[in-house]
Amino acid sequence: PNPVHLYTYPSGYDAKMIVTSIKGCKDSIQNFINVLPNINCSLPSAISGLQLWLIGDSVTLNGDSVSQWKDLSGQNNHATQSTAAKQPAFIASMSTLNNKPVLRFDGGDDQLAGTVINTLGDSSFTIFIVSSGATTASESIEGIFSVNDYTNGFWITRRTYSAEQLMRSYNNGLNTLSSSLNSFPNSGYLPKILGYTKELSVESKIFLNGQNNNSSSSPLLCGSFTNTNYSIGNTGFGFLSLKGDIAEIIIYDSVLTNLQRLEVEQYLRNKYAPPVNLGADIAMNTLCDTVLDAGARFTNFLWNTGATTQTLTVNKTGSYSVTATDVFGSTSSDIINIT
Repeated sequence: PNPVHLYTYPSGYDAKMIVTSIKGCKDSIQNFINVLPNINCSLPSAISGLQLWLIGDSVTLNGDSVSQWKDLSGQNNHATQSTAAKQPAFIASMSTLNNKPVLRFDGGDDQLAGTVINTLGDSSFTIFIVSSGATTASESIEGIFSVNDYTNGFWITRRTYSAEQLMRSYNNGLNTLSSSLNSFPNSGYLPKILGYTKELSVESKIFLNGQNNNSSSSPLLCGSFTNTNYSIGNTGFGFLSLKGDIAEIIIYDSVLTNLQRLEVEQYLRNKYAPPVNLGADIAMNTLCDTVLDAGARFTNFLWNTGATTQTLTVNKTGSYSVTATDVFGSTSSDIINIT
């Protein structure tokens, strides 16, 4: 029969096939393959109300910097920066994000300016941002996503004051909602899936890596604001740009249901932190050293041998398994048989 291996997660894989003849002779071939999402899988565009969808590899470059971030929502809400000194850097591959690209903001004046996202100021909405933060010594407010000024607009920011070190949203000035203390530390933080929902005049919520971190039903916080062009990476008005990376931004013009929110979060997890995969079982011709690699996108590893490293060198037949924790805090396991 023809050999078949089922890949269950979209990603890039080093695939190796070993064939053995009826007389025991062996041969092999190895290639890199890119597994794309199945058309039946949920992508952000499958949910109605998509107003903004920015991904790291949909950009226009000016050398190594980004002059335009192209909106894939179909709404043409592109973000641009014509001043070269204010353009964020393009990082083509981040090992912590499954080798996906990011835009890197310098913590100074990097900024991309967008268009007006229709109805954002006077409707409910849901925002997802995949972002990480670099080490910073500043005591300030770093912009992540914002609309209009402090008094009349809506901001999502990183507050780097030493007593706080958190994410804070602003709605018309002093009406704020914050993540837990030290959840965005000045020592730097790994990529997070930041979620924010506002049900107009009802409730606002912050989600970190899919977990509800804080909420408020304050009418002032959940009210409308004056809608203008959006900004990424810098609020302006005397504050700093984000010192860190942004990989993806998704905005809908409604509060998604719990199921829809989970679908988008799962799309982001599968894209940036797919489960650990040790590959196909291995048939060894000789008992030479073989290196098993769980992947650089994980932060912690535990092999059934007791090892806690990314790679494990083996020279004996048997079953080897690993449990790995990804940058978003989820764990997954895989097993490989070596004969």
